[in-house]
Amino acid sequence: MATNPNYPVIQELWGPAWTAQGGSFPSTLTVNLIDRTLSQANARRGKQYELDQPQSGEYQITLGSQDGVLDPTNSGGPYASRILPYQPYRRRAQWPPTANMLDPWIATGGEGTAAGPIPASWGILSSTDASNGSIAVPSGSLTAYQGTNTFRFAVPSGKATNSRIAYFDGLSIRPGATYTVSFKVRCITDSVNPNVGALIGFCDATAANFTWTYGSTPVLTGSSTVNGWTTVSVTATAPTTGNVYGMRIGLRLGAAAPGACTIETDAWQLEYASSASTWVSPGTWYPLFTGFTERWPTQWADGGTYGQVSPTAVDAFALLSQVALKEIFLEEIQSHNPRFCYALADASGSTSFADSTGNFPAAPLTYAKAGTGNWTSGNSITSASASGGVAGSTGTVVTAGPLSPGTSAPAPATVLDLTGATVKGPATTAWTRMLAFRTGTLPPDGMTLWETRTSPGTDTSFDGHCRITIGNDGWLRILANTRNTDASFGSQVLKNSSVADGNWHLLVFGFDGTNMRYSMDGVTSTTTWSSQPTLSNPVDVIGATWFPTTKVANDVFKGDLAFVTEFPSLLSATDMGALYTAWRTAAVGESSAARYARILRYSGYTGASSIGTGLTTSMGPATDIGGTDVMSALNAVVETENGEHFVAADGTVTFRGRNARYNALTPALTFGDGPGELPFEDLQLDFDSTHLANVATITQTTTGTAFVAQDSASIAAYYERNMTRSLNTTSATECQDAADYLVSRYKQPLTRVQSIKLHPSAATSLWPSLLALELGTRVRINRRPPGAPTVTVDCFVEQITWDQDSNNEAWVTLQCSPIDPVTYAQFSDTLPQFDQASFAY
Repeated sequence: MATNPNYPVIQELWGPAWTAQGGSFPSTLTVNLIDRTLSQANARRGKQYELDQPQSGEYQITLGSQDGVLDPTNSGGPYASRILPYQPYRRRAQWPPTANMLDPWIATGGEGTAAGPIPASWGILSSTDASNGSIAVPSGSLTAYQGTNTFRFAVPSGKATNSRIAYFDGLSIRPGATYTVSFKVRCITDSVNPNVGALIGFCDATAANFTWTYGSTPVLTGSSTVNGWTTVSVTATAPTTGNVYGMRIGLRLGAAAPGACTIETDAWQLEYASSASTWVSPGTWYPLFTGFTERWPTQWADGGTYGQVSPTAVDAFALLSQVALKEIFLEEIQSHNPRFCYALADASGSTSFADSTGNFPAAPLTYAKAGTGNWTSGNSITSASASGGVAGSTGTVVTAGPLSPGTSAPAPATVLDLTGATVKGPATTAWTRMLAFRTGTLPPDGMTLWETRTSPGTDTSFDGHCRITIGNDGWLRILANTRNTDASFGSQVLKNSSVADGNWHLLVFGFDGTNMRYSMDGVTSTTTWSSQPTLSNPVDVIGATWFPTTKVANDVFKGDLAFVTEFPSLLSATDMGALYTAWRTAAVGESSAARYARILRYSGYTGASSIGTGLTTSMGPATDIGGTDVMSALNAVVETENGEHFVAADGTVTFRGRNARYNALTPALTFGDGPGELPFEDLQLDFDSTHLANVATITQTTTGTAFVAQDSASIAAYYERNMTRSLNTTSATECQDAADYLVSRYKQPLTRVQSIKLHPSAATSLWPSLLALELGTRVRINRRPPGAPTVTVDCFVEQITWDQDSNNEAWVTLQCSPIDPVTYAQFSDTLPQFDQASFAY
C-alpha cells in the first residue's frame, strides 16, 4: 500500500471485545475501522471558555456498514452481541507516515532504552524465555542490524516445535487486509543451529482461539562472532468473519531446539503488503482522541440499501460524571471490596440491619433468655470530647443499653446475629474485620464486642473461638483458642489503655493464616500469631458472648456500635490507616493532589492517570463529596488548587497544580506569519467584559468565612463586577491570596483567542507540532498587520478541535486563554498579602 508522504497514517481503533473496563484503554484486541470511514471526523477536548469547567471530550465519525457488520441489531455478523455502549475507541495518527505499523521502540529492538529487561508495558512476551526477554547491546564483533540495541531471548534445549520465541499482541486487526511481518534474527550461541520462522495469528474476542499462518523456518547458523542476520517473514490476510478481534505476530521454532541457545532479533516490521519490503524505522504514533463509544446510531439510506453508523465517543470524564459518591468513609470501605458491611445506620426501631454491599441478607437481632439488652437504632453520633468524634460519617448508630453489662453471669442481652444472615465466620483463611464502637462503661468482668466460634455441641464448649473483648481494666484484647479449654486462649492486647472513655474508636484486625495485623485508632501493628482458630459451622454475633443453644449471654457490651465489616483479605497497614483517616478526620490536611487521587480511586477508575503536585498542601475535610458526582468533586478540588484537569489525547486523566502554568515561562510553539513560525489560516481575537472581575469573594468551605479583595480603579472604570469561589482549604492565608490573585488577573480586560485555525494538510510543517499538542500548553500567536506593530498574544491552550474529512483535508482549531497580565515579582510588590508560593498561577 502506497503511503502519502504529506498525510499521517490514520487508525480508527475500536474494542468490540471489551466494555468500559474502569476507564482504561486495552493493549490488545482492537479492530481498525479505517476502511469504513466516511464523511468528516470531529474530535473536541477541553473547556468552552477559560473560566468554565472542563467538558467531556467528544469524537464523532461516520462509518460505512452497507454489509450490516456494524449494525448492533445484526445477530449474524462477526460482532453480534458485542456492539455495546462504552466500548474503547481511539483515533491515532503516525507521523512521519511509513509502511511500518509498529511502534518505534518495538520496531528498533528497544532503541533509546537502556540494556536490561524489556519493559512489561511494551507487551512483548516469550514462551521460551521466562523473563520475556531483554534489551541487549551487542559487543565484540557483533552489532545490531540497525542502531545499537537488539532484543535477546533464551531458548532451552529441546523446546518444542512452534514454541514462541517472542510474540506481541498489541496490534489492531484490519479485516480483509493483507499483512506481512518480517524480522531480522540470528543465533549467537556457537554450534547451535535452530530453525526459526515468523508467524501471524488472528484471534477471537477471548484471544483463546487463533487462526495461524506460519512462514518458512530457515536454519540459523549459531555464532558468537559472526553477525549473520537472517530475514524471516510471513504474509497473511485478515479474515472478515470469525477471528476478527485481534492479531499476534512473533517468532517461532520450526523444529525442536537442538540445544540451549540465545536468539537475537532486530528490525521488526509489520506492513500492509503481500511481501516484505525494505525495513524502515516507523514514525511516532500520536493519539488524537481516546474514549468510549456512547451512542451507536444506525441509518439505512437510499431506500434502505446503504447502511452507515455514526458512533459518538466520549472520554473518561463522561464516565466519571455518572458516578455518584457516598460519604468518604463509605467510599473508603467500598474501595477495598468488602465481603459485607453492616453500617448499623438503619432507621429507629429496626430489628434487623442491612448489608450495604448487598451480598448478604439483613442481620436480625437475637434476644437472651434472661431478657433484652435494650438495643436502639437511629441514634446520633456523640462523643465525650471533640477529638473523639467522627468526621467521615454522619449516619446514625446503634446503642446497646443492657441493665447488667460486663458481668460473667447470664444477663439480659440483645445481639446482632450475623449467623442469621448466613455469615458464619470469615470466608477465607485471609481476612480483615472492622468495627467502630464507643463506651463509657468499665465492666466488672469484660464486655464482648464481636465473637465468632465453632457452634458447640454444648454451651460449655469453646472449641475454635475468636473474640474481641474489653477487659475490666478497659484494655481491648483479641482472644482465640483452638482447643476445648479456656486455658488455651491466645491473647493479644490491641489497646493498652482504657477504651472506656466515652469516645469513638475504630478497630481493624485480621489474619492471613500466619500473621495477625491490627489497627487501633490508626496505630497499626503486625505480629506472627499461631492462635488463629479453625472454625466449624461457627456462631457469629455482635454485642456479647453468646450461647445459642440455651440463648444465654454474658460479658454483654454497653455503648454505641457501627460499621460491622469484613474484607476478604488481610489488608495492608496502609489500607488500614486509610480507613481510619477517612473515618476520623475525613482526610483533612491532605494535599490537593492526594484528594484528587482519592476521589479518582473511589470512582472505580483504573485507567491511566497523571496527577501532578499541587500547591494546596492542606485540604479541608472531604465531607463535601457525599451526594455529588465524581466530576463535581474533582472540579471542586481543581478550583481550590486553581489548577487544571483534563483527559489527554491518549486517555490519561491529568491533574496539574497551579504551579504548572506558573512555571511555563516561555511558549512551546509560536504561530504566526513570520520566518520560522507555524502558519495559521484564521485568527479571531476577543476583548470584552466577559471575564472582568474587580471584587472577588472567596468562601472557606470549612469555616464559611468570606475573604474579599477588590480594586477601586477597576470598579470606577467598569462598575462593580463580582467573582465568587468556594475553596476547601484549611489555610485562611491561601483564601485571601486567592481573592487577591483573582482581582489582579481579572480587573482589566485581556485579549483572548476565540479561535485560531490551522491547516496541517496544506502546511505539512504543522503536523508534528499539532499532533503532539496538548491542553494547557503555552503558545504564542503573532500577527503582523501591514503598516502596524506586531500583535503578540501569549496564551494557554484551553480547547483543541480536530476536523478531518474523507478527502484528506485536516484542520485544527484552538481556543486559548491569556497568560497572567503581570509577573509574580510585581504581584509581590503591589499586593503585599499575595503569596506566590501558595497561590501562584
